[in-house]
Order: sequence, then C-alpha cells, then structure tokens
Amino acid sequence: MKDYLTTNIGKKVLAITLAIILWIIANFEQDIEKNIEIDIQYNDLSPNLIIKSAPPESLNLRIRGSRTKLSILKTENYSYPISLNKVASGVSKFNIITEQIRIPGVNIISLSPSEIKLEIDQLITKKVKINPNIGLPDIGFSVVGKPKVKPSSVKISGPKSILSELKFINTDEVKIEGEQTNFTIEVPLKTNNPLLKILSNEEIVKITINIQETIIEKEFKELGINIIDIENKNYKILASQSVDLLFKGPYSKIKELSSEDIRVTASAKSITLKRGSKHKLSLQVDYPNNEDIRLERTTPITIDIQIK
Repeated sequence: MKDYLTTNIGKKVLAITLAIILWIIANFEQDIEKNIEIDIQYNDLSPNLIIKSAPPESLNLRIRGSRTKLSILKTENYSYPISLNKVASGVSKFNIITEQIRIPGVNIISLSPSEIKLEIDQLITKKVKINPNIGLPDIGFSVVGKPKVKPSSVKISGPKSILSELKFINTDEVKIEGEQTNFTIEVPLKTNNPLLKILSNEEIVKITINIQETIIEKEFKELGINIIDIENKNYKILASQSVDLLFKGPYSKIKELSSEDIRVTASAKSITLKRGSKHKLSLQVDYPNNEDIRLERTTPITIDIQIK
C-alpha cells in the first residue's frame, strides 16, 4: 500500500492539480444571471415641445451569461435610444423591444418597464409678475406699503398647460428679523417646478422693503384728577371725578407707558372763589415722551366744580 502511494508521486500530484484546475474552470465559466440597469436616451424632440411627465431614466434588465463576461460588463457602455421625432402634444407610448438591446455574449431574460408613456406638451414662453416672499418682522415693526421689486416681471418657458395658469412667480423668502428701516436685498427667484425655466439671466431680483415701527394705541380708564392752584379746599367736583385717556404712538414707547407716568390736573387759578359759584376747568395731561406719543382723546375734556 505504501509503495502504491509513493510510486510515481509526481505524476499523481500533477493529475490531481489538473483535475482541480479543470473543476474551477468548469464552475467559473458556468452561466449565471444578474440584474443590471442601462440608461434610456430620449432623442430628436422638437424644440417646440417638452416632456411634461417625469420619464424613466433607465431600463432594468435581467441577463444571463458567463461569470467572466458578466464580471467585466460595463453597463455605462450601453443605452436604449428612443426617437421622439414623430411625437406631438398628448400621450405617446413606446414599446421596449428586447432585440434592440445588443450586449455581446449576454442573453436578456426579462426587462422592465416594457412600455413607456410620455406626456408631451407645447413649449411656450410667458412673462409673469414677480411676487416678493417677505417674512415676518420683529414684534413692534411692520412692512409699510408694497415692497419694490426690480425687475417687476420675468420671462419663463415651460409646458403650455402649466405656464398658461401661472399668474406670478415667488422669490425665495426674505427674512427681515432685526431690520428696522428701509433696505434693499438681492433675492433668487423660485419656480417650484423643474419644468419651468427662467429666461434672460434674471434669476436674481432686487427688493426694496420699507420697515417702520408699528404705531399702536393704548387706553387708560378712570384716572384720577388733581385740582391745583386753589387755596380754598372747600369745593366739590360735580359729575365725573375721573378721566379716560387714549394715546397713540410707536410700539416701543406706548408699551412702556403706564398710569403711574400720567398726571391729570385742572387749574383753578383764574376762578372766583365765591360761595355757591360753579366753574368749568380744563384738564391738563402730562406724560413722558410727548414728542413721540400723541394724546388722541380725553373724556371728558373739562370738569365742573362748585365752591362751597
């Protein structure tokens, strides 16, 4: 037995090695299946037409071939062309023909999609207005008037069915937090549809915005009235003994105004202190920031007193 194993050992090793190599080659060259994608090329579309629907960009193929062939296959070298030279507005259908896909040494088992539908539309140009998209200002400030846009309109190309309904095009949002006066800013336009193209290199516009502090009102009710410039304290106030006041002014000033800041007086300096006499006194209102804050209404504007 030992002699059998050791006799012609070189030839036996060589035979075993060859057998292994042949087994590897036979199995390696066995046909296998694989999924690949190839690009679809849409050609010859008239410049007056546009594909409105989103067409598939590639075909999914199930292929069979040798392991060696499939391992070195470069899918970018292959594509499926579709000629659009005879299409018109509407829906066009294209059947995918397997025989038109030629990959040497490879069999195509299946593909998808087997049919492609394209929605074709007229390509038109239209001039539309530009709508500035303005954000919210800080509390206490507001945009005064309409923002000025330059240019005020722009030419856009796109499918007729979409562009005929388009009334305006928005800009990107202009954030105005922190702005408290007039300013001008350059802002890009925004179509929100990849089929709409802005022409004339006018993708950016200038917007001028006028921001001012908001003018608000604030009312105080039943404030007390002080009678001044009278030595004789023996009098009585007839009817109302309080006053209602309405102020108007910038937000930052008005919001800080409180009843403690307001003094309402009525001077009796010029009246006759005769017992039983009645007098009408005008009210004087003193308050801070009167250069910015305006007293809109005083109710009542006078009070009546009687000397006892």
